[in-house]
Amino acid sequence: MVQVQLTSRIRSGDQSGVAAGFVVATDVTSSAGEVVLHRGAPVDATIRVANPRGFGRAGGIAVDVHAAQTREGSAVRLRGDTRVRGRRRTGVAVGLGFGLMPLLGPFAWFFFGKKGWNTAIEQGAIIPCVVY
Repeated sequence: MVQVQLTSRIRSGDQSGVAAGFVVATDVTSSAGEVVLHRGAPVDATIRVANPRGFGRAGGIAVDVHAAQTREGSAVRLRGDTRVRGRRRTGVAVGLGFGLMPLLGPFAWFFFGKKGWNTAIEQGAIIPCVVY
C-alpha cells in the first residue's frame, strides 16, 4: 500500500486545484527490504473539477493517481482514486421555484438557477494507492 499526499488545497469553485501536486507520504519497501519509492517522490495524477451548476447540482472533485517517479527516473504504476461531492440543493431550488410561482409568476423561474455547494480536499489529505 502506497500513501499519496496532496501538497496543496483543491476547491471545486475555482480552477486553481488543477495545478495541485502530489507526493509519496512514506517510504515504500519491497519484500527484499530495499526502498522502492522514497518519501517525497513526485506522483502523476489527474484532477477533474466540476463546478456547481443550476437546479441545485453540487460541485465535485475526482482525483485519479497513475504513477510515481523513482530516483532513477523510472515510473512505478499506481492505482488509487478519491471522489468528493458537495451538498446538493435541488430541494431548495424546486421548493422556491414552485412555491413562489403563485406569488411572483414567471419571475419564480430564477430560483431554479440556485446552485449547489462547493467542496474541497484539504492540503495533506492522504489517498491510499496500490502498486500494480
